[in-house]
Amino acid sequence: MYPYARSGYLGGYFRSGRGHVQAMTNQIAIWLGCLILGALVLDVALYGTEHLLFLGKKLYDFLDWLAFWR
Repeated sequence: MYPYARSGYLGGYFRSGRGHVQAMTNQIAIWLGCLILGALVLDVALYGTEHLLFLGKKLYDFLDWLAFWR
């Protein structure tokens, strides 16, 4: 493994507090995905979908802007 976190885009490695390099495991990815999906479901249930459409459009614009700098 690497003694430090890789600087590449989505390298898959991160440093813990003790300096050990750990990989993103499938279990961590599944839990993060479930957490994000649960937050979106709760948000839609409480507040509706109008602001999610606005945020989706802004995210698309942001990704388009990032693609320009690539």
